[in-house]
Amino acid sequence: LSVVIYIIMGASGLPVFSGGASGYENLYGGSAGYFGGFLYAAFHVGGLGENRAWRKSLFKCILAMLTGTLYILAFGVLRLSFKYGFLEAMEIGCYPFLLGGLVKVVLGGIAAYFIERLLSLRKVN
Repeated sequence: LSVVIYIIMGASGLPVFSGGASGYENLYGGSAGYFGGFLYAAFHVGGLGENRAWRKSLFKCILAMLTGTLYILAFGVLRLSFKYGFLEAMEIGCYPFLLGGLVKVVLGGIAAYFIERLLSLRKVN
């Protein structure tokens, strides 16, 4: 739901998209695939997060984050491929984001794991 609200806010003119961009035209341009991937990733990773077994494993938390990032990049590259071709889409829409994405995957997975542990301890006390 938060991703849907984010997209609606940006489409309606609030400067929440990358670089302060806004407007519905962003939903049809080169970023369109990333928005679709973001929605799908939020749904998929959110579903994994509902499963306690996924939240209790550091490896699975990182794997869930990796899965979400790969969905976003795949949807984005797929959309860019229609305009630029696959190889150029990879060069402009994937490769530049791999290192930063990997860092975010690991940090996000670690954060999710430890937040779950803290919340579990709080429920016991």
